[in-house]
Amino acid sequence: MILVRILAVLLFIPSSVALYRFAVDARAQNLLAQEKAASKAYNLDLAYALVQETLALEPRNSAAWLEKATLERNFWQSRNRADYKPRAIASLEQAAALNSAATTPLVELALLHSYGEDYITASNTMNRALKLSSSDANLWAQKGRFQELAGNKAAAVISYQNSYRIYPTDTILAQLKDLGATP
Repeated sequence: MILVRILAVLLFIPSSVALYRFAVDARAQNLLAQEKAASKAYNLDLAYALVQETLALEPRNSAAWLEKATLERNFWQSRNRADYKPRAIASLEQAAALNSAATTPLVELALLHSYGEDYITASNTMNRALKLSSSDANLWAQKGRFQELAGNKAAAVISYQNSYRIYPTDTILAQLKDLGATP
């Protein structure tokens, strides 16, 4: 009789855990949907509270970390709140760590650095993205843009040439010509 009760408990636990996990996932998805709606309606304070609640439920949700970083970047830029820039950087680093195969958090991080006119750090961050996807012409072009803005024209030419070799466009050709280079 005791063995039957133990077996019943052991069979019940995995289904309870799965049911709990399903409920948490559903709640987190619902919160993120509400956050997107609040962001779209420019209710950024509510959106930020919702994304923080999502992360309290699912701290390993890389999409939620990206949303949080976007809101923090908006607070930094639109409200002139300098304290949000390091928060956005930390959120993007967390998103990148959680989804190590994705380039999006790294590209967003590079853009964030460029908004602060730290083009060298932006270029270095693009190197991290290019390690994941070296055949992405857009990543090479963006890296070239950051290098050009940092004043490193020779490195920019090489990045633009790599971009052009992968996917030739008139825009990249014009960038190369402006720098006195050829594909």
